[in-house]
Amino acid sequence: MAVDHDVEMNQLGHTQSLTEGSSFTARGPSQSLSDAGRSGTAAGAGGGMTGRVGRFLDSFRREDGSDFAFRVTDAADTAGNGPGTTAPSVSAVRDHQGNRYYDLRSANTKTASTLLARELKGRHLQMIAISGSIGTGLFVASGKALSDGGPGSILFAYLIVGVMLYCTVQALGELAVVFPVAGSFSAFSTRFLDPSWGFAMGWNYALQWVVVLPLEIIAGALTISYWDPDLPKPVFVTIFLIVIVVINLFGVKGYGEAEFVFAIVKVTAVVGFILLGIVINIGGTPTEGYIGGKYWYNPGAFNNGFKGMCSVFVTAAFAFAGTELVGLAAAETANPRKSLPTAIKQVFWRITLFYVVSLALVGLLVPYTEPRLLGATNVADASASPFVIAIESAGATILPSIMNGVILVSVISVGNSSVFGSSRTLAALAEQGQAPSIFAYVDRRGRPLVAILAASSVGLLAGLSTVFTWASTCLAHIRLRRAWRYRHRSVSDMAFRAQAGVVGSWVGFICNVFVLAAQMWVAISPLEVPGQAPQDARGRAYSFFIQCLAVPVVLLFWLGHKLWFNTSYVRVEDMDIDTGRRDFGRLGIIKAQEHEERQSWPMWKKFYRVIYTRLHVLIEDSDYQVYQVQEDVLPRLRSRNATAESAALKFGFSRDPFTFNVTRASTGEVLFDTSDTPLIFESQYVRLRTSLPQNPNIYGLGEHSDDFRLPTEDYTRTLWNAESPFIRSRNNLYGSHPVYFDHRGNSGTHGVFLLSSSGMDIKLGRTEAGSQYLEYNTIGGVLDLYFLAGPEPASVSKQYAEVVGLPTMMPYWTFGFHQCKYGWPNIDHVEQVIANYSAAGIPLETVWGDIDYMDSKRDFTTDPVRYPLDRVRALVDSLHANNQHYIQILDPGISNVANYGTYTRGVEQGAFLRAADGSFYRGIQWPGEVVWPDWLAPGTQDWWASEIRSFYDPTTGIDVDGLWVDMNEASNMCPDTTCLSSATSPDEPRGETARRQTDYASGPKKGVPGRDLFKPTYRIANHRGDISGHTLFTNVSNADGTHQYDTHNLYGTMMAAATREALLQRAPGKRPFVLTRSTFAGAGVRAAHWFGDNASTWGHYRVAIRQLLAFAATHAMPMVGSDVCGFNEQARAPMCARWALLGAFQPFYRNHADVSAPDQEFYRWPLVVDAARKAIDVRYRLLDYLYTAMWRASEDGSPVASPLWFWYPGDGQTFGVQTQWFLGEALLVSPVVEDDSQKVHFYLPKDVFYDFWTGEKVEGMGEMMTVDGLGWTDIPVHVRGGTIVPMRVKSANTTAELRRQNFEIMVAPGADGKAKGQLYLDDGESLDVSGRNSVISFTWDGNEFEASGTFGYDTEVVVERVVVLGGETKEGPWGLREAFSFTV
Repeated sequence: MAVDHDVEMNQLGHTQSLTEGSSFTARGPSQSLSDAGRSGTAAGAGGGMTGRVGRFLDSFRREDGSDFAFRVTDAADTAGNGPGTTAPSVSAVRDHQGNRYYDLRSANTKTASTLLARELKGRHLQMIAISGSIGTGLFVASGKALSDGGPGSILFAYLIVGVMLYCTVQALGELAVVFPVAGSFSAFSTRFLDPSWGFAMGWNYALQWVVVLPLEIIAGALTISYWDPDLPKPVFVTIFLIVIVVINLFGVKGYGEAEFVFAIVKVTAVVGFILLGIVINIGGTPTEGYIGGKYWYNPGAFNNGFKGMCSVFVTAAFAFAGTELVGLAAAETANPRKSLPTAIKQVFWRITLFYVVSLALVGLLVPYTEPRLLGATNVADASASPFVIAIESAGATILPSIMNGVILVSVISVGNSSVFGSSRTLAALAEQGQAPSIFAYVDRRGRPLVAILAASSVGLLAGLSTVFTWASTCLAHIRLRRAWRYRHRSVSDMAFRAQAGVVGSWVGFICNVFVLAAQMWVAISPLEVPGQAPQDARGRAYSFFIQCLAVPVVLLFWLGHKLWFNTSYVRVEDMDIDTGRRDFGRLGIIKAQEHEERQSWPMWKKFYRVIYTRLHVLIEDSDYQVYQVQEDVLPRLRSRNATAESAALKFGFSRDPFTFNVTRASTGEVLFDTSDTPLIFESQYVRLRTSLPQNPNIYGLGEHSDDFRLPTEDYTRTLWNAESPFIRSRNNLYGSHPVYFDHRGNSGTHGVFLLSSSGMDIKLGRTEAGSQYLEYNTIGGVLDLYFLAGPEPASVSKQYAEVVGLPTMMPYWTFGFHQCKYGWPNIDHVEQVIANYSAAGIPLETVWGDIDYMDSKRDFTTDPVRYPLDRVRALVDSLHANNQHYIQILDPGISNVANYGTYTRGVEQGAFLRAADGSFYRGIQWPGEVVWPDWLAPGTQDWWASEIRSFYDPTTGIDVDGLWVDMNEASNMCPDTTCLSSATSPDEPRGETARRQTDYASGPKKGVPGRDLFKPTYRIANHRGDISGHTLFTNVSNADGTHQYDTHNLYGTMMAAATREALLQRAPGKRPFVLTRSTFAGAGVRAAHWFGDNASTWGHYRVAIRQLLAFAATHAMPMVGSDVCGFNEQARAPMCARWALLGAFQPFYRNHADVSAPDQEFYRWPLVVDAARKAIDVRYRLLDYLYTAMWRASEDGSPVASPLWFWYPGDGQTFGVQTQWFLGEALLVSPVVEDDSQKVHFYLPKDVFYDFWTGEKVEGMGEMMTVDGLGWTDIPVHVRGGTIVPMRVKSANTTAELRRQNFEIMVAPGADGKAKGQLYLDDGESLDVSGRNSVISFTWDGNEFEASGTFGYDTEVVVERVVVLGGETKEGPWGLREAFSFTV
């Protein structure tokens, strides 16, 4: 399940409207279109041969938005230039003094943002890894190695070189998985060693493969002579060249498929030879008797002594050349994190089986004195192959011809790899500004077309080139690890870790240096060949020059580049270890990929049929200029083409006018249909309307405070993140989540996600004819739509979570009770609050510090009088001693006073946003005049992390347990564009007003130039007025060339992501906790969220339930909750008592109030004290049940909280219920929702339930129920039949103490008498708990109870009893280290 197929409609001009008479071209996987069903003969983009030829020719065009020249902005020349200014290429970049320099940051960015197609799959990489090193080096050159060194030398040397390559490829694997960038070898040397060395390595590697192609083609033609010497060799040279070029013109997938086939042939041959060799050796052939190890004695195991072994080392290095191609392919792999490690790990088996075993057999079957070993006339001469010699000596007649055919395949395979290796390296060099920009030409199918043609047409160099590449890779890995450690990163954060670690890289580096030395020695003093005259001095000099040509070439390239650019060794503190990481800050999306991979296993691996449940439709401009959300912010899952039989959704479209529809395959029901209203696609206005059924059930489109089931007449949902005091109805609030669920009862549920951060109005209404519709109106961006098939409601939640990222797993302690207050006057007051909670007997897990603690409200400071640092440190130490926790707030606005260290250090790192005139963009926030971080600037993450590590250093600063990021929409107290003058602040450091150097002022998917970024023609219904009102001005540019106009809705989520990464660096291996106010789709991957500045009213008490359902069930963000008892205005005891109970059944549980509101801690009213004690008591007893639900959400996206219709989708009475919710799978919570009432009306579906408090069985009749006389400390909770709820026997004052309490298991049998449940256990704080967690499944079949699963978590806690509701109680104890069962 959960695999999509893509349909891209991307030939629209950015000013074009698709109305009647418009034309377009459909481009994308043709299978998707044909399977989806087309409208008549117009389904193709121009039918017939003309259309097909046109599309074929069009595929060779470059992406129009791509930029060949390496574009940067020269700060000295372009201050004041507008967007779209043409910048010089990297080779002409100069600093303020006019000195030429190499822009390393831009080079890293370019290789990370390659346009190469990512189409290689796991099977391709695995076979590339195998095929890359099996060729003539093994089949033929091993004969010379055997002759030079004997069987002992060949076995020992190939084994040592194999170990060297194992270490090298492991290092390469770590580098390539973490940074799957274009031109990996040169890019790694450029980034971690020296740009000039990277330049030399890139050209050395490219030229190495360039020379191999003509040599291999000629060798292939010579191989034909084995069968018939009279065949015309030039003809076969031409044929082989055409075959290789055609393969590569099929793109990376063509290369991968070809290598897949070639590898199968070569692997089959090697395995076959091993089996045959064993038979020959033991005397299984008629011509040879038992051979055994006689050739190790006569003529012997070694020949030519140590020099002979050194000669074999050189041959072995040549034989292994090509192994590294698997790393080069990482940039073009759909999921390198999954595919590349598997391929890398095969190196060990490849070395062991294909080289060591086969060559050991060769040494047993052929003596090194065999004269035919010296008869090779070229690298592909099968007659000199020890494999062929062994087979011929055994009397086999046909097998030598077969082996010659294998050698021919190997030659073509190496030629194919040579084009791939050289073309990709040339393209990457061009992207880094280290080669002519024309080589960066990437056509519409992701092929580096010019580089392929260049690599196919010339050739000149080989020799030691590969060894240089290997040695540099090892050294780059060593340097990466140093930079990783310097930035306080944990190696557990890496998607793949080299098994041999840094030690292995040192071993690989030293071995590579040894091979270089051995090559030079053998070249200077070659071995004497029996029967041949020794070389004279001239001959030795020529031989040395030919074999060691790579040395002067590399040095020449390196020195020339260094003199031209004056580059220096890259210091550890300057290394960029983030740009290009596909896994950066995306643990959730990585888990989603893994989950998707498991779900798409074939029948033999998974015992159910795969259904493709996601359809991706992308409508974008043909110039690729319209902004699209950066993958670093919201990474994309890879797409796959579905067949008509396996797709749950079908796509169809018509041409004139353009419309499309999506239908459910199983029923034919239309889910999305745009046929009634033409699409409008302009640079600052996009409209798309779909028809809806009458009286639809639409949910989602947050963040809002409206009904959970959205109004569908004359209703507008505006998505534009804004500070929103009192979270008023119909206002746009703090977050933007453009996803909706359409529930159609028994027909199923589906979801639609528009991946767009543009400001938008989504309108629900009726046409004049009475038809219902949903209409998107955006002020920019593309239409990037994901259709989620469901059909079960919870399945839509899971499918959406797979798209935007699975929620992060929270620390165990964060599920405790939290207390905060804006306005605690000093540290004494905070200490008193903690003491008062203790005295009242109300458990308090975490204390929060609002901006009161700051000095002048500046981040990373403490008020020296009210919150002196030593007192705050002492408070935190005291909390930690009592197993409690402490969290502080941070705001994005950074005061720009000159003596403020956080500001000055940010200036040095280039961390702040720039205004249109190039000065720092300024506004107003709590400290007064501020600047704002640019989360897309390369230096911002390091600056932010450094500030957090320093201020929150456990030994010298405040040892916080988590961080809270607020005001990050971003909120600007400057209400409009006239608040501040554009003059430079007097406190701004000198020399910092010049325009920022960006990678490109405009470019692919960064925004169409020339737009009105303040007042677009279409005005969204932003409750703050203009789109720049009370926020960052929308013409402010980001470091990557985009503007706040397009990225505004991402700002808060990017701040949360940067904060999470900083906490990971501060405490590697420990789960970070970040709470954010502003959110976008996928924010749950990084953070928790609270519902903002609500009010102490019954209305907002009810809103808290609706917002919980929206975020937890439809927005893939489960760790959410409201400010309990309300933030604004004065709380009253009855309402606060009810809210304390309600909050206990929401994932995030915090009491918080504004500075203007009276104190409202739970202990301030006797009535609330009783309610809070009961609420926290039951919450803590159920905390592991809640923790298990959160773990499930982090694994597959299962909602932690859900509405009734998720569980009873056919019951129409549940569709509008918005004051009840299921917590997890079992508990139905139905709080009192009427003002100051002791009565509750709730709906109980037709099912078996049990009263949670009494255990009494309640038969749901599918009707409303009323409970009267509820005390202020009561809240109705029911257990759904068929579920099992694990609970702690007793509560505790802290979660640390709670973890030592034993369990009891509550079994609620369903109508069939059965029940099931689950319990998840781990240490509660580690990021990686592999092998140290328990996933325990409980089942009850009416007679027998069983606990089974995995038991990796070591605990002394036991299950004291199992309570079967309506039945017996069975006393234990049973340990939780192993399975157990019993029968009643």
